[in-house]
Amino acid sequence: MCLTAANAFGASTYWKKGILYVAKSSGLGSAEAVISDSATLQLQAVSFNPLNPPTLTNNLEATWRRVGGTHGALEVLGTGFPRGR
Repeated sequence: MCLTAANAFGASTYWKKGILYVAKSSGLGSAEAVISDSATLQLQAVSFNPLNPPTLTNNLEATWRRVGGTHGALEVLGTGFPRGR
């Protein structure tokens, strides 16, 4: 599932299986977020800078395992630093 915009819901988010992609700091709303075994939370880096991911406004709880043997419970995605400096 891809959450690419801000969300205003106040209920907790429970992600139990698969990959949840978040591109905005308020993409998960304002309540707690729980990432269970066999689930991955992916944060898209801002402006393609992997050192500048969204800053989540949630309390985050994760039970560590990985999806499909390759993904961790929390990943920051990016394609590198912007060019043209």
